[in-house]
Amino acid sequence: MKVRIRSDEANLNLWLPTGLVFSKPVALLGGTVGKKYVGDAMKDLSAKDLDRLFAEIRRIKRIHRSWTLVEIESANGDSIHITL
Repeated sequence: MKVRIRSDEANLNLWLPTGLVFSKPVALLGGTVGKKYVGDAMKDLSAKDLDRLFAEIRRIKRIHRSWTLVEIESANGDSIHITL
């Protein structure tokens, strides 16, 4: 997973391993922390559901190799690109 943030002040490039970001332990942690801090927004979403979602994202990564998730550009030239 690549995250690129470009602006006049700074350029930030992050390379994060997709398998690590969308792993089972992160799904469990995200479910636990999400229910604590988000409350109602995650009341119907279990850790098992997050694990299934993350498994699908890992499957998409294996099939497509490079897939743009977010591509935002502002009027003043700042941009954010997130690629799987």
